[in-house]
Amino acid sequence: MKNKNLKKTTILAALVILPFLGFAQEVKIEGGNVKVKTNGTVVKTKSGNVNVTTKATTKTSVTSKTTTQSSIKKIVGNDLKQTITCNGENVVIMGNDNNITVIGYVKSFKVTGNDNVIKLEKVMSLVVLGSDNNVVYKTSSNKNGLAIVSTTGSDNEITKK
Repeated sequence: MKNKNLKKTTILAALVILPFLGFAQEVKIEGGNVKVKTNGTVVKTKSGNVNVTTKATTKTSVTSKTTTQSSIKKIVGNDLKQTITCNGENVVIMGNDNNITVIGYVKSFKVTGNDNVIKLEKVMSLVVLGSDNNVVYKTSSNKNGLAIVSTTGSDNEITKK
């Protein structure tokens, strides 16, 4: 019981103090639900769920699960040959022996599988999981022109050309 009261007191204190410190523009408490609004971000609680809305993305948390609503392009399969166009989306490729060309800007790119050949125009970050994947990119949106790269597996080749 002490822990619950301490938690409620801490939350209430934060809700009262945040507007005065300039961290929140609006705080509302109605019927056990809480709404906190700051510069471009709104946090709402209702029935044990928390919804955080920002100008860029929306994140919804239900108990301990978190999902992000953002633009994700997924390609799942084997022996595919495809060309897709992106404008800042995230791309996920899952499969083997695929030949994928991505035209435009990709925020984050992830390939899971083996023997994939991937060609990208512009990418911020790359994750390659598997073996014998070949990923080539032309440029990156990062200041140094290089993508942030993470690879797990064997004989993966990531190059900038």
